[in-house]
Amino acid sequence: KILWLFIFFPLFSLAQISDDFADGNFSSNPVWTGDTADFKISIYSSSSWSQQPRLQLDGTIVDISHARIAAPLASLNNVEWNFWTRPAFGTSSSNNARVYLVSDSDNLEGSLNGYFVMFGDDSNDALDSISLCKQSGTTITKLIHGHYTKTGASRNYRVKVTRDNAGLWELAVDTAGMTNYLVEGTATDVSFNTSAFFGVFCRYTLTNKTGFYFDDIYVGPLVVDTVAPTLVSLNCLSANELD
Repeated sequence: KILWLFIFFPLFSLAQISDDFADGNFSSNPVWTGDTADFKISIYSSSSWSQQPRLQLDGTIVDISHARIAAPLASLNNVEWNFWTRPAFGTSSSNNARVYLVSDSDNLEGSLNGYFVMFGDDSNDALDSISLCKQSGTTITKLIHGHYTKTGASRNYRVKVTRDNAGLWELAVDTAGMTNYLVEGTATDVSFNTSAFFGVFCRYTLTNKTGFYFDDIYVGPLVVDTVAPTLVSLNCLSANELD
């Protein structure tokens, strides 16, 4: 029995969390906690994305608000974090967001150990980008400064972050909110290897108190493309060129 326990333990050591808010709430399956009075479920649509329920910031004053779900991970080896988001404005030092992939604390506004994706830059608006950061207590270290995507305008983003069993992180973004990812950078860090919470953190002024949207959240094993490519067409351009 002990042998079988060790054989199957890896199957149970990595929880899978997903939420597309299709049930119209964030109070069950999974349960979000934190500053829940500052969030709501709304239908957001644009010319580049269809109507569907999403988690929306619904603040009332200049503030910082966060919401989180329990996402216990006994290991960060071969894990993927995937989510959609839209800031309805260009980010700044006063208006930015963090998506906490990993946190050992349920208070995302305080001291914690973990990793988060930053939309915008707290210290320099000219460098606004999407970055992967590490937080140790209250000290924040930027591990990956996104090279390509800038957050100075409102748009849809889909973000994929992976970490392999050697601690190699990869940050990838699609600025159309789809799945045609562009890798923003990689970094190796093994400071923290477990997690208790996933969540969102919004810093905002009165003008943008309802301007953050989140959707299609996934935390779990690496999603591997198992569909083989198929030949659609073939054109012989020359004796040694094929299209």
